[in-house]
Amino acid sequence: MFQVESSKLNHKPFSCRLVKGAFLNAEKAKSNQKQKISPVCGTFRYTQQNMTESISYILKNMTPNSHLNIATSNKDCVSLCIQLSKQLNLNKNSISFCQFRGMGDNITELTLNQGYISYKQIPYGPLHQMLPYIIKRSEETHDSIKASTVDQIKIIKKELFNERKLHIKVGIGCGLLVAIMIGLIA
Repeated sequence: MFQVESSKLNHKPFSCRLVKGAFLNAEKAKSNQKQKISPVCGTFRYTQQNMTESISYILKNMTPNSHLNIATSNKDCVSLCIQLSKQLNLNKNSISFCQFRGMGDNITELTLNQGYISYKQIPYGPLHQMLPYIIKRSEETHDSIKASTVDQIKIIKKELFNERKLHIKVGIGCGLLVAIMIGLIA
């Protein structure tokens, strides 16, 4: 949080991106294999606590023209950010959100309906590199996907339809990747 403090002391804006990653299990396994200390929080609960504290700290210490991007599909984190930014009377343009396309679309819709900027991240690259990455993301975020509502399923189906149209237009395998992700959810 040195950058936040420095920004505040020097009356300069800062920009940061908080990412609540989904690599808890993979990073712990990799660290165990290399017999090193894991760089991620030890549990989902501690990860959630860490993210919540970080959001609160940054929002409470934002200087004018600073920007915070929250990259997560976790509704609790997003709701906290929206609630706290309203309490602190922060400009909505100073906060944005990001989720993977096809994941957390209900969160994206929530943020857009509240008047915030929301981005959809689209993994890009060779199929042999992207497929394992997307499968890993899907497996690691399975709990949040499992909790999806009927509305979320409708949004995913709509995105799948749009992805198929994109696949036809540009001739790449994006539709296949989304279809595989949907298959992992089911």
